[in-house]
Amino acid sequence: MKIVILGGGNIGSLLIGDLGNNPELEIFLYTENFLIWKETIDVFDKDDNLLFSGELKKASNDKNLIFKDANIIISTLPSHIFPKVLKEIEDYISPKSILVVIPGSGGVEYLTDNLKKKDCIIIGFQRVHGIARIKEKGKSVYSLGKKDQLYISSVKKINKDYYKNLIEHLFNIKTIFLDNYLNITLTPSNPILHTTRLYSLFHNYKNENFKKNVLFYEEWNDASSNILLACDKELELLCNMISNYGLDQSSVQPLYKYYEANNPQAFTKKIKSIKAFQSILSPMIFLNDRYIPDFESRYFKEDFLFGLVIIKSCALLFEIETKNIDIVLKWFESIANITLYVDGIFSPDDELNLVLPHLLFSSKNDFISYYKQ
Repeated sequence: MKIVILGGGNIGSLLIGDLGNNPELEIFLYTENFLIWKETIDVFDKDDNLLFSGELKKASNDKNLIFKDANIIISTLPSHIFPKVLKEIEDYISPKSILVVIPGSGGVEYLTDNLKKKDCIIIGFQRVHGIARIKEKGKSVYSLGKKDQLYISSVKKINKDYYKNLIEHLFNIKTIFLDNYLNITLTPSNPILHTTRLYSLFHNYKNENFKKNVLFYEEWNDASSNILLACDKELELLCNMISNYGLDQSSVQPLYKYYEANNPQAFTKKIKSIKAFQSILSPMIFLNDRYIPDFESRYFKEDFLFGLVIIKSCALLFEIETKNIDIVLKWFESIANITLYVDGIFSPDDELNLVLPHLLFSSKNDFISYYKQ
């Protein structure tokens, strides 16, 4: 089986190690930076013990070579990069092949119409299959913890048992197929977890003097938990409303349930205690004798416009009030120097080229019908 990986970051590197350790599979990597990649990727634990190695058949930017006869394409690209790369490669993807997107949020279902016409199968993961950090780019990666279960869904109706078993076989992790793809799109993992933490850290950064880079999780505080839980509750209201319309959203687990912490103090304690989150720095750069936010980082580029904005758009379609999500998005609007609100009304600038459910669908029923197809 020929598998192509899109994206050679943390998760992409781990996938090459994981899947490349299976002799049944041939692993290819599509990347512009192909010269740095070695024929094997070593996977280490956090204590620098070598766990195993995976074989990489070929890294290249040659679309004909990489995508010819590929059975499965797995994207680990950031959501803000995915649309551009997809346009570049979709003509080279064979009909009836499988596109797996990890994670599958960011509007994947709205971007893959051309692949659907080719009878391609589009599957999204609710969350990444594990936590990874690159040790040496193109050579090695740290595996910092795998999920006990994977939750997936497809953009259109498919043979759930077959594809569940396929993913389970590839990743060697128990896999559960969710009822509909909206359970992937509305998952609050990064869209709320990251954005609210960034807001809490940096909403007053111009008046603060950061003398060091803040640990993103280990120095988490109750202020971050407060805004997170408030936004989390608004998403929960949205999911309950959608479920009332007959589209089950019970698999969109609120963060307070996922982390088993339903008040700010408990949530702060829980986040700070997660070993896999330790030593992760905030997206900051050193400039003029102090640390400031790195607004070019994936945290900013991906999780607001391709995460929280989509949640807000769905909430608007279903007339759910989101005063806390609005606070976070209006702050992002100000620091990103973009237009998301006009006279207090959510109305993102067309030049942002965003996929917005409240504009794509003429009614709630059309939205529900789309995800039931």
